[in-house]
Amino acid sequence: MQHSDFYQHLRGLKPEGAGVLASRLFQGTEWYTEGVLNLSTKEPLASKYVPKVIPTDHSEKAKTIESLKKFADTKLEQAAGGKIQIPGGEVAVKEGVSLGRKIVIESNPQTPAWVNSDIKIIFFGESSKLGDAKENQEDLRASELLDKMISAMKLEANSVVKLFNQSKLASSGSEFDELMKGFIESKPDYIVSLGAIATNTLLGRKEKLTKVHGQFFPLKIHQNEEFHEVKLMPLFHPDFLLINPNMKRAAWIDLQKIMSSL
Repeated sequence: MQHSDFYQHLRGLKPEGAGVLASRLFQGTEWYTEGVLNLSTKEPLASKYVPKVIPTDHSEKAKTIESLKKFADTKLEQAAGGKIQIPGGEVAVKEGVSLGRKIVIESNPQTPAWVNSDIKIIFFGESSKLGDAKENQEDLRASELLDKMISAMKLEANSVVKLFNQSKLASSGSEFDELMKGFIESKPDYIVSLGAIATNTLLGRKEKLTKVHGQFFPLKIHQNEEFHEVKLMPLFHPDFLLINPNMKRAAWIDLQKIMSSL
């Protein structure tokens, strides 16, 4: 039988299914009888699929990372300039992150007279130098400017306190502890540090006011069992604003950040 006749014969049989057609074509061959027909008697291959285990937040790795983060945050709060020296280098706070300060009052200072429970905002800064009439006039103008800014914030009179030091306040010591005692007792929501000196005093490190003004820095103040965390926001000193009136708008925008959250 020729090939054409053979295929024509197969078409005429009209076998049902691929299995019947295969048996017609390959019956009697070793490949079909030993290979294809024996497949149905073999056990299926075992699956090699291994389920993927996704670690949860409670895994040892996550706990270790969280522990290291807390350790670094604590050390950075205590480090000058926001840097920790380690063998072979240093760890520094990421740029743009507002790093606060942890303050522990070691002494037992008296409660300042200005403390009251209604305080929401404390403005803290250095007073203009006193001496001659000209300097007294500058101090008065700066105070009036600050009063106008506070008045524009629409705050209750007893919710705002202005503290001005006649001399530079150290970032530690008895006077500093007394100031911190006042912060703990009055529990304000915000402290506005006026100028670079006041800002550096409260943060315990040097910062450029042009870079940090309008940012919020957490101050965590401890004394024995008492604790208060307050947000510190650096602001340009009124003296600076009188010399650079074009910066008044920036100062007002900074104060509006506090107003929006009160």
